[in-house]
Amino acid sequence: MGVLVLWEVSRKQDYIFASNKLKENRGASIVIEYIIESLPQQLNEDYEDFLIYNGGGNSLYNFDNLGQAKKFVKDVSEKVLEYYPGIQLFMVIEEYDDKRNEVIQKIDDLHKKLNKKKNRRKNSGVQKSFGIESICESTGLPACCRDRFDLDNPNRLISQEVHVKIENSYKDSKKFKKLLPDEVKGIREFRDLARGEKNI
Repeated sequence: MGVLVLWEVSRKQDYIFASNKLKENRGASIVIEYIIESLPQQLNEDYEDFLIYNGGGNSLYNFDNLGQAKKFVKDVSEKVLEYYPGIQLFMVIEEYDDKRNEVIQKIDDLHKKLNKKKNRRKNSGVQKSFGIESICESTGLPACCRDRFDLDNPNRLISQEVHVKIENSYKDSKKFKKLLPDEVKGIREFRDLARGEKNI
């Protein structure tokens, strides 16, 4: 018996472009890159041995038993829920018998399960606030702190989601290094381009 786990970070564009601030967009992209490409292996380096493929916002893992698969789902889910607010993560599990089942068919079944799970979310509502808190201008969520990196507006109130994006915008990303020419690698906001300055 084997167990396949397919998981996906959903609504990536909505998460990345929740605001028009380049720093938040960059940080959100780095968060998604980290969750998909590095988080499982940092939680448990053995998870890399079970990875089948990783790309396009989703990943497929093949575990030896249901216990391993459930622990993987629990580990990744808990970490994302605790540290990355705003990320929508969907995970599905499918057991198979390699003597009786075609793995390709089981992978196809997993994708159908994942799509069904994502479609159920479309009809659910979310209460963003109770109307008594200060609101984050980027997300509409309750604000939890001030943006200490915004020198133009140090009193700007932001949600935990935006705080995480901004904190992560200062991390290195291999993908961003490849995309940007050397002269703009330190640019964090579009206003810096207009002024011809680098805000490192």
